[in-house]
Amino acid sequence: MKKNIIRITLILCLCTIAYAAWDKDKPSSSTSLRASNPEILANWSALETALSQDHEFSTGGSNTGKHTQITFDDPISTPGDVANEGVLYIKDVSAVVELHFKDESGNEIQLTSAGNRIANNVNFSATNNAGTGSVNIFSVNASDEVILPTITNLSDNVVMADAKTLTVETIIAVDATGLLLQNDTPTTLLTLTDAGGLTAGGALAMGSNKITGLADATSSGDAIHLGQYTPSAYAGEESVTFPNGLIFKQGIAGAYTAAAVDSVTFAVAFPTAVISGSVTGEDTSNNADYMTLRGLSTTQIEYSSSSDFNSVHWQAWGH
Repeated sequence: MKKNIIRITLILCLCTIAYAAWDKDKPSSSTSLRASNPEILANWSALETALSQDHEFSTGGSNTGKHTQITFDDPISTPGDVANEGVLYIKDVSAVVELHFKDESGNEIQLTSAGNRIANNVNFSATNNAGTGSVNIFSVNASDEVILPTITNLSDNVVMADAKTLTVETIIAVDATGLLLQNDTPTTLLTLTDAGGLTAGGALAMGSNKITGLADATSSGDAIHLGQYTPSAYAGEESVTFPNGLIFKQGIAGAYTAAAVDSVTFAVAFPTAVISGSVTGEDTSNNADYMTLRGLSTTQIEYSSSSDFNSVHWQAWGH
């Protein structure tokens, strides 16, 4: 009988250990040391069960105490502001639990929205350079259109690291309201690749509907810029040099007297060779005679005619 009583007592103790919840009032001050043992073990078991929720709790393991996941309890209302503290929490939005963060200044950010990162008609924003406010980048409206903020808020530079490629897909245009017009099927419209073709820093300056900062074009497929023309802005010069080395010269010579062989010496000679040239006489009396090209070299163009002309217009191509 005595053995049976001991067995029943042990079973009751084990059941207490396995199923008892945490009880901060046990053992009580009046509980004997012998009787307190199962209550202490039950509390330890309850603690382990609680701490093991979403945690690694293999005693002595290198990962002990680390989170396996984070499970939030029932959603709460927006918490109050606490100095030097931030709060991560869940809150109901349109009957759906969404993740939120609130800082000590009371700025609340909804981090998820129906499985997405930002909600409809909410701007994706970044902190401004001064750190005193934010700059809106874009949002998605009720028609599922991507909306840009005022164009003045957009950066004037597109910077790519070495050997990187910037590809613009889908976007067709930006209308007057900042609306991006796009295709349903992504289409590559522009690809900018930094393969040594950019100036120091690899920056393309975007402004006034143009791209600046390009290095000189040196092979097929490179972009040409005005700086590769000589001069880059035409102001009545005799000669223009193209990026590929082709040189065009032109001018107007004075009055011409019939039967003479006249010439124009170029202000700067063609450095390598001359390709072709032409001359045309200008006469206000409707002279039907022609001006003839008599000679062409890297330094001058020669011409003659059987009639007088008020002036002679000439052109020459070379390199």
